[in-house]
Amino acid sequence: MIVGYLIFSILTILTILRFFIKNNIFWTILKLILALLISISFPLNFNFQLKTLIFGVILFILSVIYFLLSSFVFNFQILKGLSKIKEYNFLFRILAGLIAGISEEIIYRGFLVIFLNGFFHNIFISSTISIFLFLIVHIPIWGILASIQISIWSIMLYVYFANTNDILALIVAHSLNDIFFFCCFKYRTGTKC
Repeated sequence: MIVGYLIFSILTILTILRFFIKNNIFWTILKLILALLISISFPLNFNFQLKTLIFGVILFILSVIYFLLSSFVFNFQILKGLSKIKEYNFLFRILAGLIAGISEEIIYRGFLVIFLNGFFHNIFISSTISIFLFLIVHIPIWGILASIQISIWSIMLYVYFANTNDILALIVAHSLNDIFFFCCFKYRTGTKC
C-alpha cells in the first residue's frame, strides 16, 4: 500500500512537471509504466470477456453522444484542448489516446478510488475526491469549462465502476473516446492525417 502511495505521489509531481517537459512521448511512456506498476498492488477486475468489450463500446458510444450534446452547453470549450493535439501526427494521437485511457482509468478509478476507500470506507467520498483531482489535472490542457465537461462524463464512468469493478470496460471506452476525438479533430480541420 505504501509503495502504491509513493508511486502515486511521484505520478502527481510528474503530472505537474509534464507541462514543462517538451518531449511528450517521454511523459506518455513514463505514465504508462507507473500506471501498470500501480495496478499490480490493487484488486481490479482484469478478466476480459466479450461483455466487457460490449460494455466498453456502449460506454464509448454514450460518451460521444454526451460530448457532442454537452459541447453546446459548454460553448465548445473542449475544442481549445483538441487544438493543442492537432500538431501531432496520426500515430502519436492514437497512442496518446490509448495510453491516456489505460493510465487514467487505472490511476484515477482503479488506484485512487480503492486507496481512498481504505481511509473513508465510502465509495462516494472516494470517487468525489478522485474526480476533483482528475479535474485539476485536466485544467491546464483543456481549460476549466472543458475539464468540468470531462469530469461530468467521468462521474458516469465512476457509477459504472462502483457497480461492476470492471476497469477493462472503462479502459476500452476511455481509449476509444480519446482516439476518436484526437483523430476526428484533425480530420475536421481539413488537414491530412
